[in-house]
Amino acid sequence: MADDPLHEAVRRADLAAMRALIAHGADANALGAQGLPPLAYLLHHMNWLGFVLTDDMRELILILAQAGARPSLKGAGELATAEARANVA
Repeated sequence: MADDPLHEAVRRADLAAMRALIAHGADANALGAQGLPPLAYLLHHMNWLGFVLTDDMRELILILAQAGARPSLKGAGELATAEARANVA
């Protein structure tokens, strides 16, 4: 199963595509190929990068949060959610 366009935009850190997809009704909580919603997918991959929070990563998180994304990481670990929240503040 392939990821949907929103997950692909998150993977590529394509802010313009994310905004356009969300504006056209993309579900910010839809599960992707790994069984994660876009925000959890992003946080999971940030974990691999050592939680390096760049301006683009912060913008990705804000776009998803404004679209109603829930910060649940079921299956990926709740610690990652807590650490990511601490880095966004």
